[in-house]
Amino acid sequence: MRNQILNKLRKYGPREFVVRGYQRFRRLAGQRDRYNSNFDKRYNIDTGMVVPVDELAFGDRQAQGHAKEHNPSPPYAVMAALKALDKYMGGFGASGFVDFGCGAGRAMIIAAEAGFQNIIGIELSRKLIGICKENIATYAKTNKAAKFVVLEQDAATYVPEKGSDVFFFYVPFSRDVYKKAIANIALSLEKNPRTVYLLDSAWSNMDIEVRDSKYEYIGQMEGINLYKLSATA
Repeated sequence: MRNQILNKLRKYGPREFVVRGYQRFRRLAGQRDRYNSNFDKRYNIDTGMVVPVDELAFGDRQAQGHAKEHNPSPPYAVMAALKALDKYMGGFGASGFVDFGCGAGRAMIIAAEAGFQNIIGIELSRKLIGICKENIATYAKTNKAAKFVVLEQDAATYVPEKGSDVFFFYVPFSRDVYKKAIANIALSLEKNPRTVYLLDSAWSNMDIEVRDSKYEYIGQMEGINLYKLSATA
């Protein structure tokens, strides 16, 4: 990357280099804004709502104490991160996608668009589960290949099964729950050794749990951190 920048600087000169860089930034910003603003319209779904904690309608009041306000993940950023991961992995193949705290289903639908065919959402808010299932039912009319499962379950108790290899978080709950979820992923690898990947918002400040779990940092794309963890038999 550094060599590419230096080569372009020599080729165009400082002034032209800056102008071209600014123009590229404007193009990308426009693409990002259009993708984000048109996402729900494209599939006739509603995933963009913000839901305060006291409106999440948890069946488990104790678990609700660990929840955070539901804020939807940015579509362009999630898709960019998944495309980068797809390139890194050499294709998703039969890998399954799990969204911890799936909310209204936005990241699940983006995962389907990125090429995943087995997609699981973990959610404990009954209100969001209802919205998520409606959105998935609408989207599924245009994508018959993707299989969706939405589980009403505490993320702290979910242990991924074999075949679930890519895990997505978008700051849906407290650090205590996050830590238990990371531990359960490690437990899954003990039972079924394989390589898994984790995507998490770069501003979540929860990456210390990932580092402590011996994940390898792959990189960052559009504010989404990518990690890798391998376990062999």
